[in-house]
Amino acid sequence: MKEISAGARTFITGTDIAEAVLRYGLALARHQQVDLVDIPVAVADGRTARAGFTVGWHAGTTTLTTTLADDDEELTEPSTVIELTERARRVGHHGRAFASDELGDELPDFDLDMLSG
Repeated sequence: MKEISAGARTFITGTDIAEAVLRYGLALARHQQVDLVDIPVAVADGRTARAGFTVGWHAGTTTLTTTLADDDEELTEPSTVIELTERARRVGHHGRAFASDELGDELPDFDLDMLSG
């Protein structure tokens, strides 16, 4: 699990989801763009809720993650990870919507450790 800090808010979500948010935010920032993401988050009573926040190029949208202890069950939502990954790919290709077979299997190599401190 990872904790995402976006502006003044902090959310707990799955590791893959948090890393997909960071990859997408970095792709947006590289092209001076901003977008809204909607992800599943864990809430205090153990339920899952959804959080929406902006990522990308904007002083108020800095997104950081912190790895949490492995005590909690990992929150997963493959459809969200896939969607954010595809969005990052499209931004990397100047917004043109490419078919998955045109993009290949590799994502750009992002140094997520640099962003999460």
